[in-house]
Amino acid sequence: MGSILHQIGPLRPCQSVTLALNFNLSPTVGTDYARLMRGNGRCNKAIVVVGRMTLLGMLVVTTASIHGQTFQELADAAMHKGDFKKAVDLREQSLVTALKVFKEDDLEVIKMRAELGEAYRAAGRWDNAIQQLDYAWKRLRFDAETKSRWKKEEGAMSLTIAERLGRACQAARRHSDALMVFTTGLSDTSKAGQEEAFALHFLALLADTNLLLKKDAEADGYVQRALEVIERTQKTNVKLKARSLIQLAGIYIDHRHFDKADPLARMAVETLKAVSPESAEDLATAEEKLGWVLLQMDKFEESDRLLHHALELQLQKRTRDAVELVPVYSGLAGLALKQGKALEAVKYSQEALRVCKLHNPEQHPDTAACLVLVASAQFSSGQKTDALDACRQAIEIFDSTLGDEHPQSRAAREMLEKIRR
Repeated sequence: MGSILHQIGPLRPCQSVTLALNFNLSPTVGTDYARLMRGNGRCNKAIVVVGRMTLLGMLVVTTASIHGQTFQELADAAMHKGDFKKAVDLREQSLVTALKVFKEDDLEVIKMRAELGEAYRAAGRWDNAIQQLDYAWKRLRFDAETKSRWKKEEGAMSLTIAERLGRACQAARRHSDALMVFTTGLSDTSKAGQEEAFALHFLALLADTNLLLKKDAEADGYVQRALEVIERTQKTNVKLKARSLIQLAGIYIDHRHFDKADPLARMAVETLKAVSPESAEDLATAEEKLGWVLLQMDKFEESDRLLHHALELQLQKRTRDAVELVPVYSGLAGLALKQGKALEAVKYSQEALRVCKLHNPEQHPDTAACLVLVASAQFSSGQKTDALDACRQAIEIFDSTLGDEHPQSRAAREMLEKIRR
């Protein structure tokens, strides 16, 4: 007899048991059966496996696949809404269900472990996140090496998970582990043929981790290597080059090294000014970043000009509810604070928070950053109780998403102490 799957084509989840009945398969013997796989539990593909399978076994496959799909979709929705506890519960159920059907080393199970690890990371459960992400990362690297699949799905996935694992290690204060993961990831980019896509990213993460360790010279070295990569791979792609420069400037900004962020942000602005008006939105982002840096360096006049021009450029293409306006509103709020205009600072900071919440869940670092700014503005305008509440909310979010040692977490605590005094 020919393959059953060859006769009926692809299966939907509910068809596997019906298939067995229609073809009068014995409860204990069958020459063909579909091992349902791929697509995070979605049974949109099936492959023929020669062997023996009971109707009960086929029922287990179908039931697990249907539940796996449901758990995954609900977990995706929970993650999007910022309900990370619910997302963790659903990811755990999805993995348990999948393990009833698939082997531990199946690619789908590895993907589910990685997704569970990311849910743990979002929920601030660093140790759990590291356990799941570390397993997925090492398993993918092993398969990529032993099965010559570095330039297949396993190779690319291992690089993505390396970033998540390293960030979880950062948040858990396991900085030496983070350095090891990022260094290995950087080395693996050549094996996976992904140098252009990932090398710059890992160099930035290595710079960030060294700054956390107060190893400024080492961080500067990685930034210099990143600049060399930018010059070598993005010289003719002006927009991509500017975005990469802004990314590097952002690392120094996070660690309050504004003197080092300044030349990088300026380079991005000058790069974009040299091209056509099509880069107006990217120029607005670069000017906002440079304006914020100059604000921290008390260069108010130039900061004012850049921030207002960035706002003008953004509003040419976007509404006032666009997420790209959040950093511009934040910059203008910071400028108003420096200039002693407390009520204007409250207005811009609350607008930044309002727009941020339209696009991000409550438990998001950007939401927390806006809350710190709101707290600072409210404190300056004499609203001490509201300021304390906003600052405490920010600290809770930063601690759960970035870890309590992150520069933004520490800055929020400093603001809280300032308000309390």
